[in-house]
Amino acid sequence: MMPNANPDSTQYLYITPISTPYPGYAVALPQPDVIGKYIRKNFFGVKLGLDEYLTRAVEWRNKKYFELHGTEVPERVFHRKQSNSNTGIPGVNEVLKRVKKKSKTGPDKVYCVPCIIASIATVSGDGYQPASGTKKKVLSIAKYGRYEAIRLATEWRKEMELKLLTERLKTI
Repeated sequence: MMPNANPDSTQYLYITPISTPYPGYAVALPQPDVIGKYIRKNFFGVKLGLDEYLTRAVEWRNKKYFELHGTEVPERVFHRKQSNSNTGIPGVNEVLKRVKKKSKTGPDKVYCVPCIIASIATVSGDGYQPASGTKKKVLSIAKYGRYEAIRLATEWRKEMELKLLTERLKTI
């Protein structure tokens, strides 16, 4: 265990204690723009104490992180996307929408159209019950392009959040 380490603290972010071949610390920094790749360096040995190896690991981490990312080590890190959103933005999802086109002659045709769907709960659920009312906006990727559709969906969702919040504040 790291000295004075609080498990909720990010003071030792990207630093892990190791015990082989000697006690020390391993630093693994994520590479920018490359998912799943890390730059690693170990600090261990018998010449110095564990506190000195930890100090060196923290100094190296801070210096290298700034070189790679151009910012200081963040105080809080989200390691994964929003679990109920495949775009990483809450309430904005990329889906294949099935569109049925009726035909006067022959069978109906079914198409799958890539879309971005923005949704927001208008009536919150009670306890473990899901929200009972939602509003949705569907934006075609073919019409707007993926990034523009996501931007418009996010913008619409923020406007709706603000509108719902102001409506709730008026009732108080």
